[in-house]
Amino acid sequence: MERLDCERYWEDQICKDRHRFAEFQSCLERNPRERIYDALKTYGHKTLLDVGCGLAIDYEYCRDIQIEYSGVDITESFVLTAQQKYPGVEIKVGRIQDLPFENEEKDIVMVRSVFEHLPEFEPALTELTRVAKHLVVIGWFLPPTDEEEIVLFKKQKGGSVYRNIYSKTRVAKAFKDNNLEIIEKIIIEKEDSSRNYMETWVCRK
Repeated sequence: MERLDCERYWEDQICKDRHRFAEFQSCLERNPRERIYDALKTYGHKTLLDVGCGLAIDYEYCRDIQIEYSGVDITESFVLTAQQKYPGVEIKVGRIQDLPFENEEKDIVMVRSVFEHLPEFEPALTELTRVAKHLVVIGWFLPPTDEEEIVLFKKQKGGSVYRNIYSKTRVAKAFKDNNLEIIEKIIIEKEDSSRNYMETWVCRK
């Protein structure tokens, strides 16, 4: 499947400008992750796939809690940078709707701040569920609300990217269709994050 223009946003608008790339990297590093990995450690699983891994900075969190990390991202420049920083770690280029992994290959499949940037999230959720053996972990920077808002947002510095808020009803139906049960929610308030409010759902197959 051809990439959509919005999927090229990070490559075309961020990676080609070293100042914007540095700004993006700084934002990633400031967003808190400790509570998420403290929670994941308690489930006792051994492998994790980070979908939309960006620069793969979550590798270090997984390493610290002895979970084997793999990453995948659609943006080739992110993947190349991550591979250079973490040689020997499995980090691949791939689309969230067509992941280059086998059925139930990873104990945990995680995605953070990606669903909101998709034209629709349902095909991605089905693909995450296919690859996960035990848990699907979803981090929302725009958590679902009663009213849905699907927006292709035009950035002031160029390019367009989806910035969607999905309805609770739509998300609930997608979870039911994929036989996913939310077993834990981790809430990070906006004042504790560099960018956005974050709600992370730990879901069991």
